[in-house]
Amino acid sequence: MIPAAWLIGAGLLGMLGVAAMVYNWDEVLDWLHNLLPKVSQMVKSIAKVNPEFKAAAMVVAGFVDAVHAQIEHKLYHKTGAATWMEETTRCKLPEKELPPNIRKKVMLNKKAPADISQELELELGMKI
Repeated sequence: MIPAAWLIGAGLLGMLGVAAMVYNWDEVLDWLHNLLPKVSQMVKSIAKVNPEFKAAAMVVAGFVDAVHAQIEHKLYHKTGAATWMEETTRCKLPEKELPPNIRKKVMLNKKAPADISQELELELGMKI
């Protein structure tokens, strides 16, 4: 009887954890966005300090970088009964690839992300 109670309790805790994670999904993504580059950098520094682990460290760092890129670029969520939405969330660009009007807007407000919704609406020809 006790093992069944433990299993039920573990299942309920697991469901509560998943519900909390889904509720705070944006914060989870931001946390991963900040954590994964640090993990990759740490693994690469281990490879520099101890050459014996270089091959394994590079494999792990490559895997972490791939997971980070996957998290950075695509999100999927359900919008209706049978429809799903794919969103591109972030992308790193060199400064020279930014259009001048967006670059100017970003440089004016360095402490916060710039809202470029109007520029995207004009470029895409649709309402965002």
